[in-house]
Amino acid sequence: EVTRRVEQAKRTVDRMLHSQLAGVFDSLVLAVRARKEGRAVAQRVISRMLHGQLSAAFDWFCECIGSLKKHKELVARSLSRWKNPTKETAWKAWIEYMAVRREEVKEAAAEEIRQKLLATAAEDKEVAANLVGREVTRRVE
Repeated sequence: EVTRRVEQAKRTVDRMLHSQLAGVFDSLVLAVRARKEGRAVAQRVISRMLHGQLSAAFDWFCECIGSLKKHKELVARSLSRWKNPTKETAWKAWIEYMAVRREEVKEAAAEEIRQKLLATAAEDKEVAANLVGREVTRRVE
C-alpha cells in the first residue's frame, strides 16, 4: 500500500512538474515571439531611415562605376590606336575611300537625273511644238 501511494504521489508530482514546465515553456515561446517581433519592427524603422541614404549612396556608386567603365573603354581605344597604327592608317584610308566613292555615286546619280530631266524636257518641248504647229495650221485654215 505504501509503495502504491508513493508511486501515485510520484505520478502526481510528475504531472504537476510537467504542467508547470509546459506553462514555463509556453511563456518562453511567447517571450521569444515578442522579442522577434520587436526586432522586426526596429529593423523596419531603421531600414526606412537608412533607405534614403542607401539609395543615394548606391546611385552615386552606380554613377562612378559607369564613368570608370567609360573611361576604361576610352583608354583602351586610345591605347589600341597607339599600339596598332597600321590599323588606324588602314581605317582612315578606308573612310577616305568611302567618302570619295560616295561623292562619285552622288555625281553619277545627279548626272543620270540631269539626263532624264533633259530628255523629259525635250519630249515636253516636242509635244508643245506639235501642239503649237497644229494650232497654227488650224488657225491658218
